Amino acid sequence: MLHTIPNKTLVLTGALSPALFRNSDAMFNIGAALTAAQIKDAGVYIAMNGVIFDYDKVRKDVENNRFVAL
Repeated sequence: MLHTIPNKTLVLTGALSPALFRNSDAMFNIGAALTAAQIKDAGVYIAMNGVIFDYDKVRKDVENNRFVAL
């Protein structure tokens, strides 16, 4: 996939709970992803917990329900 989208910015995001839930982080993460798509150089990123990660330098910390940089 990375070689088929040259000179584009792709930002993946998600949420710990659905956007319909009152305490969901979905809308915040979508906002972070939209911001990243506008300011980051071409590449693939993950927007979670208010942080923009390079796709290959992040992992999910299941125990703490967070994404952390490697």
